[in-house]
Amino acid sequence: MNTKDFQPEIFKLFDDQWGILTVGDKDAFNSMTISWGMLGTLWCMPHKGKNVCAVFVNPARYTYGFMEKSDYYTVSFFDNKK
Repeated sequence: MNTKDFQPEIFKLFDDQWGILTVGDKDAFNSMTISWGMLGTLWCMPHKGKNVCAVFVNPARYTYGFMEKSDYYTVSFFDNKK
């Protein structure tokens, strides 16, 4: 998905619907629910204009170790359909 096409109600997503943070690789990974984070656009060079997502994980959480070892993570939101 092109991040330019992603236009959610971000406060509603993080506050009301929560998200799933997943980090690791195919051999070892972990997911956890999150209700905090930020989306934005970097303004400084050399990454000016790059879309970013930041999340915050308490060092006491199991997922934190995966975050320390990985360069990438995903944040997923799902609709309420059953």
